[in-house]
Amino acid sequence: MNSKSKKYRSFAPAVLVLLFVAGCSRQTPRQKEIEAVENLADLPGLTRSHDRLLKSELARLVSERATPALLSERDSGSANSSDCIREMDTSLNNVLAPREVQLLLGRLQKAQPEGPLTFGPLRSRQVADLHHRFLETLRQYRKVLLRPGFAFHVNWRRGLLADLTFIEHAQLAHRLEALAANEALSQGRPSEAVLPLRNMFQIDQNLARIGHAVARLEAAKLRRHALYVTQAVVQHRRATRTVYRECLRVVAKQLSNWPNDEDAWIGDRAVGLHTYELVRAGDVLSVLMPKEIEAMTQAGELEAFVAATIQFVDSDERTYLATMREVIASCKQPYYQRRQTLSDIVRRVEQLRDTPRYPLFAAKVLFPGIESGHRIQASDRARIEAWTLALATALGDSRPDLKVNPMTGKPYEVTSTYREVLVQRFLGPDQSEAIHVPRRAQTAASPASKLMP
Repeated sequence: MNSKSKKYRSFAPAVLVLLFVAGCSRQTPRQKEIEAVENLADLPGLTRSHDRLLKSELARLVSERATPALLSERDSGSANSSDCIREMDTSLNNVLAPREVQLLLGRLQKAQPEGPLTFGPLRSRQVADLHHRFLETLRQYRKVLLRPGFAFHVNWRRGLLADLTFIEHAQLAHRLEALAANEALSQGRPSEAVLPLRNMFQIDQNLARIGHAVARLEAAKLRRHALYVTQAVVQHRRATRTVYRECLRVVAKQLSNWPNDEDAWIGDRAVGLHTYELVRAGDVLSVLMPKEIEAMTQAGELEAFVAATIQFVDSDERTYLATMREVIASCKQPYYQRRQTLSDIVRRVEQLRDTPRYPLFAAKVLFPGIESGHRIQASDRARIEAWTLALATALGDSRPDLKVNPMTGKPYEVTSTYREVLVQRFLGPDQSEAIHVPRRAQTAASPASKLMP
């Protein structure tokens, strides 16, 4: 997976070689850099390649509309993709500038660490202060992110150098909604936590559906955080069956709009295609992280790595595209079956390490993270299914048709007693994560609905 996108890279000095390709014009240097990078989405280097297998694969990708340029057209529909991206960026940056987003996000992550919500005096005071201080920011985000028809857009034409700061906006809005839910729970009003919970899930769902691997996996991380909030809501002593019912609607809605697993890897392959065009233009350094450059420099390998990558770019990309086609095809299998397929793919690539066919660049830059990415997708789905089962069982509803856990290939372990519903080992036999949903009385005469005896 092209994990370097997580760093939200700007255009690196190494792309200066592309300015020569762009030619002389009255554009600013940055405009020329951007245009040169976006022109690579048309895959000029791959198109000129004399490699028969690469030409055949390119024809298939065009027919599938899976190149960076064609994905850009697909996502924007009848609108201009640049206009869609510009409108999204403007709307989000009018709420907060990117630098402010990063600073506030770091502050909220410290106030709300990963894991179950806690309500100690100090933490509750911090959360309340942050909620009230940034309430107007939350309102502004809601106007943008929750308006009908809103969608996130990624600039496929920029490949690995695309600006992904919209992910940080989504993270921040999600965290601000969590503050609102936390404040409602601290005040003893779990019913008022349902609205921000619903908003969190909507933001996460919109982020997951854009078909970009980094966005998809970040959405899974955010959705797990939203489930920690769900846990706090249903375990609140004043939670009622009505609150449970609303939580079930929110969680189950995620399943009805679930993105296909393959979409993220089709997008990841498009980024990989663009990355090879950078390599053909002689620009290897801009797709390496500083720590990678430093490590290879200290090992005396950097110059050889760059030279070998450029020299063997066709064979490297040929192996990469064949491998990614297998990875994408494996998405037709549930994860518990796909896992072995992915392991076999990784093993076959590794067996090439000491041969001329080893895809040096793909193995270093593009393949890392693919196996774990599929696992994250599957665990994301398993958590949502497990919570849907837990809430439906606690309400006495008929059991949803979720018979096989995509992580394990086995039925979910649901234990129902007169006090609680327990779903456990849904991430695997060695995983301790579990769901506890207290049972509530059928009727509640007072706001503080008691647990069933």
